[in-house]
Amino acid sequence: MGTSKITVDIDKDLWWFNGENPGGGYNVQATLTATPTTGTFKWDVIAGAAVVDLNKGGVDGDTITVFNDNTITVKSTGASTGLGDVTIALTYNGVAVCTRSLTVRKPGTPQLLSGFPTDEASYAGFKTRYRFKIVDQFGADIPFEMPINESFGAWTSDWLLESWVDPSPNSIMTENKILFETYGMRNALYPDPVNPGMSGQWDPIQHATQYYRAGSSTLGAGILIKQHTIQIYRGRARQL
Repeated sequence: MGTSKITVDIDKDLWWFNGENPGGGYNVQATLTATPTTGTFKWDVIAGAAVVDLNKGGVDGDTITVFNDNTITVKSTGASTGLGDVTIALTYNGVAVCTRSLTVRKPGTPQLLSGFPTDEASYAGFKTRYRFKIVDQFGADIPFEMPINESFGAWTSDWLLESWVDPSPNSIMTENKILFETYGMRNALYPDPVNPGMSGQWDPIQHATQYYRAGSSTLGAGILIKQHTIQIYRGRARQL
């Protein structure tokens, strides 16, 4: 077979979740396939070696040569900083024949939806709701639902002798590619929570650093997509 028509195809888009593998349509490895089926195939990562590894038979590397096998696995080890910034070259039977460019995507910074946050009265005092669209690092909508978990740093009291219970972290799956977040009073004894709009609504009660990570339902695992201070007031909450 001549070399002029040799091409390389990839079967999946690659993603990176800081070592996690969420599944659900998100792939952390893919297969490159060349058009000939026999011969000597030398694969080289010539750009983007920091974000992908080649693999054959359980061995990772930036350069792998195989015989009479036209496929190679490519694994994400990081995320692209530009579209198409990973390039893999194929040398077939000693002749450099073609290259294949690809992008390793990751979840990017969540985008706050218009109209949020909202505050409403509840029997327990208040509920503050945030809604974020989840996008990749280039601002494109994610293709599938994604697991996201939260964690908190140490909580600091802003009110002398306050007895509000510290919020507990949890994990959720996005809905329609949206992250839903709701804050409210949790078993407060002192001071009493108030409804939004009432006197004392902006009195600070407690605060902590909050982290959102994507790609895993395990708390603290996955890729960090947002970090902020969550400030709890007597009548509402705000991400600062």
